[in-house]
Amino acid sequence: MAAGTTIYTKTLDRVLAVAKSIAAIGNSRAFQGYKRFADGDNLEASIAALTAETQAYFFCVLDDLAVKENDAPGFTILGELIVSTPKDTTSDLNAAYDVAVSLATELKKRSNFIEFSNELALPGEVRFRKHKTDIMGSAGLTYFDFGRYGFGGIEFIDP
Repeated sequence: MAAGTTIYTKTLDRVLAVAKSIAAIGNSRAFQGYKRFADGDNLEASIAALTAETQAYFFCVLDDLAVKENDAPGFTILGELIVSTPKDTTSDLNAAYDVAVSLATELKKRSNFIEFSNELALPGEVRFRKHKTDIMGSAGLTYFDFGRYGFGGIEFIDP
């Protein structure tokens, strides 16, 4: 994949790198752009096979972008975090929420972006909610909406 060349796409690349640095997501379960997973994957089956409430997939894409005369960024990146969860009521989803909170916390940390401050926008507000929990076979899939389904998102501001 080609590296970003504008402040917007470079920031998107950094969001992906931050997500990959979280143990619950890792390098092989984070994607950006128009695809949520690799061609050969069955996303739901792949997530269902993960360790419940400790492993997840993350997807992000640029949204709500306005290019201004002075190139002052102010834009939103949409994301979706899907955490494997038990299919029954043995879970209160606290551990799944902890994965989502750890992602939001890392995305909000300016220190994860500041070393590139002349090339990247800085994080503003990071908002998410639990979108839904689906049951698939022997596992549950809990979707956390970081803007993909119309709530929240990862907002960036002019450094």
